[in-house]
This record gives sequence, C-alpha cells and structure tokens, in this order.
Amino acid sequence: MAITQLARYKERMEAIENVFSWYGELLKDDDLVRLERNFVKPHEFPLYVNAFCENRNSLFEFLFQKGIEARPMNPPLHTAAYFGAQAGTFENAARLGSSMIGLPCGPDIQYEEVKQVVSAIDAWRAAQA
Repeated sequence: MAITQLARYKERMEAIENVFSWYGELLKDDDLVRLERNFVKPHEFPLYVNAFCENRNSLFEFLFQKGIEARPMNPPLHTAAYFGAQAGTFENAARLGSSMIGLPCGPDIQYEEVKQVVSAIDAWRAAQA
C-alpha cells in the first residue's frame, strides 16, 4: 500500500496545494477569522489548513452543528501536567493554542466542499454581528 501511495505523491501534493489555494481565494480575512498563510514556502505544502479565530470554540461548535469536521489546535505542550503546567510561560504558544482551528483538508477534498466550509464560516461571521 505505501508504495502505491508513493507513486501518487506528486498528484497528491498538487491536490493539497489546490485545497490550500482554494481556501486562500475563498476565505476572506477579517477580525473574526484569518487564514494561516505565512508558513508555506515555495516547494512546501501544508499538512493542515489552519485559521486564527479568537472565538474558536464558538466557530468550532457552529461548524460541528453544520456537519463540518474542523479541529481545534492541540493545547501547547508546556501546559501538560507532566511538565508542571507552566501556564503563561510561553504566551505565543498559549494564544495560538486557544485561537487556531484546523479546517477540513486533504488531497481528496473537492472545491465545492471548500466552498461549503467557507460559506459556513461566513454564516458564523454574520451571526456574530
């Protein structure tokens, strides 16, 4: 199975790049939701499509109610109990950990599905006004 997937490497990379581009063209940044764009360099591809949202839990719940599987970013490692839960030690990690949400992505997602996710985010934005 792995060799079969390696044979499709270039095709799958292009598909993931397309998904990231679709989100980039469809999802307009504002004060409520902003796509993470700066980490992708030439000849790299994103493993995840992440967005910043200060009210992430509300957006996550809204998307869940619409049947859209998003994922909150994992809590920062420094907050783990086995590290002594050093809250406040790494402010940027804590801020990102509480405000980032992973949007549906992957090489098999279609343009219409990305449009559906962005439409749901736009509906959530409208409900916040």
